[in-house]
Order: sequence, then structure tokens, then C-alpha cells
Amino acid sequence: MAAPESPQSREFRQMRHDVDDVYRLLTETNELAQSSREAIGAVWNGQRRHGTRLEEIQQALDLQNMRTDRMEDTQRTQGDRLGRVEGHLGDINQRLESVDQRFDGVDQRFNDVDQRFDGVDKRFDGLDGRLERMEDTQQQILALLRGPAEI
Repeated sequence: MAAPESPQSREFRQMRHDVDDVYRLLTETNELAQSSREAIGAVWNGQRRHGTRLEEIQQALDLQNMRTDRMEDTQRTQGDRLGRVEGHLGDINQRLESVDQRFDGVDQRFNDVDQRFDGVDKRFDGLDGRLERMEDTQQQILALLRGPAEI
């Protein structure tokens, strides 16, 4: 293509119009690219904030998991202790049953002793009657030995 002859020629004006269109399109493309950069920057900032927040949430979850693990360990330890306490209680219950059986034997012996004392009480009651009769007889003997009473 040959260079246009004058700036007034149709070809020159057409080329000038085409160049202006290219510059306008380049300007629009630059503006779109700039707005795309800004949008990409905003998206990147949002992703960065979300990533940071996600890391914070993950750390909080990790801490919660550690707390849960500690609680489970504590519960396991308490369960073991409770098992040992239950074992000791079983031993204590057996000992108490043995002591209870011994007390039952002691109670039976006390009942036997109580019955014997009841028998002794009955004998003493019988002796009281005999003693009264002996005292009466003794008084009569003393009265006979002293003679008739003087008036």
C-alpha cells in the first residue's frame, strides 16, 4: 500500500480513523485490564483474608481437638480409678460380710449368756424365798433362846 498523498484524501482519513479506533480500543483494553487487575486484587485480598480466617479456624479446631483428647484421657484415667475403687469396695464388702457373720455369732453367744442369766435370776428368786424362810426360822430360834420377853 502506498502512502496517501494528502491529509485530505479519503485514504488518509480512513487510516487516521482506523488508527484512532485502534487507540480507542487500546485505551478501553487498558481500562478493562486495569479494572480486571483491581478486581483480581480485590479477589486476591478476599482469598487472603479467607485463607487467614481458615487458618485461625483450623487452629481453633486443633486446640479443641487437643482439649477433647485431654478430656478423654482424663475420663479414661477416672474410669481406671473408679474400677480400682470398685475393686476395693468389693474387698471391703467381703470383709464386712465376714465381720457381720462374726457379729451374728457373738449375738448368738450373748443370747445364750442372757438365757443363762435368766436361769441364774430364777435361782436367785428361789433363794430369796428360802432366805426369808431361813431368816424367819433364825428369828424364831433367837426368840426361843432369849426366853420369854419381859414386860
